[in-house]
Amino acid sequence: AEAVEAKREWEAKLSKCQRFVSTMLRKGLAESFARWEEMAREAAEMRVKIRRCLQRMTQRQLASAFFDWADKVVAKRDHEAQAARAQMEWEAKIGKTQRFVGAMQRRSLHAAFSRWEEMTREATEMRVKLRRCLQRMTQRQLASAFFDWVEVVDATKEW
Repeated sequence: AEAVEAKREWEAKLSKCQRFVSTMLRKGLAESFARWEEMAREAAEMRVKIRRCLQRMTQRQLASAFFDWADKVVAKRDHEAQAARAQMEWEAKIGKTQRFVGAMQRRSLHAAFSRWEEMTREATEMRVKLRRCLQRMTQRQLASAFFDWVEVVDATKEW
């Protein structure tokens, strides 16, 4: 009986020791698991932080690229506007030059036409004067011949 009782006590102590060891092992495992879980959580948080940081950097690079592109678009638009203004100024100068040359040509043509018109008028006036002069000369000769004839007729009548 004593041996059975000692065996039971031994088994109870052994069972207690096993539970204690098991608890200690579970506690060690639990602590290890808790440490692993903490490290995994920290690693996940670090991944999130790194991802956010990379996204910010990427967004900054993207924003920088976009702003560079926008600046180039504005510069190109300004350059095109300046080129269009220069083209318009050039065309305005060409237009003025063409109008000036046209005016000079018209002035020369007008002067030539005016001179031709004046000479034609002078020639017409000279023809009229010449005709009148010739008519007077012809009339004088006719009158002289007529008067000579009249004298001849008067002289014949007197005979």
